[in-house]
Amino acid sequence: MEEPDGLGFGLSGFQLGLGINLFYDKNLDIDSQLHAQISGVSSRTISIDVYGGNKSTLTVTEAVYLLSYRRFFSREEGVYYGMGIGYGTNSLTYEKKDEDIGTSYEYSATGSVMLVVGEIGWQGNDGYYFHIGYQPAAYLTYSDNYDEEKIPVNSSIIVSKRDRIEVNKKWKYSKVPTQLSIGRRWFF
Repeated sequence: MEEPDGLGFGLSGFQLGLGINLFYDKNLDIDSQLHAQISGVSSRTISIDVYGGNKSTLTVTEAVYLLSYRRFFSREEGVYYGMGIGYGTNSLTYEKKDEDIGTSYEYSATGSVMLVVGEIGWQGNDGYYFHIGYQPAAYLTYSDNYDEEKIPVNSSIIVSKRDRIEVNKKWKYSKVPTQLSIGRRWFF
């Protein structure tokens, strides 16, 4: 309680890949804490057809903003559990270019989610100031404007079925806000 405020940063593991997180902790008393966190990840895939001039670029991002209340089973052990709420966004940009004939196609989609999150983890003390935690999340609401049919399979821009499968997979991953986080903090 001598140092009730903490700032930190770390890594987050999403289904979409490895991202970063920034967080602020406020010790309320010896057994409880408020935790605010911003996490984000971005994935970029570039495919080039070696037999033609086709090049596709897929960029998918996910951002999650969380606020949770944590309780420590025992402050000496550093193990905590918690519950909270959050908001998330995801976006996708798909571009396909045929350099040989000079045609191109671009598609973008966005989504947003309100969610509840649980937490369980460990937070070091006595000079450790590290944490590792698991944050499973569930949707309260979700909406997006993604349309699988906008990723054409056969058109003047030749897009393979493999591209559509990859785009669908990455979009699905970007809709999963559950994460594993590890970080370092400084209390003051």
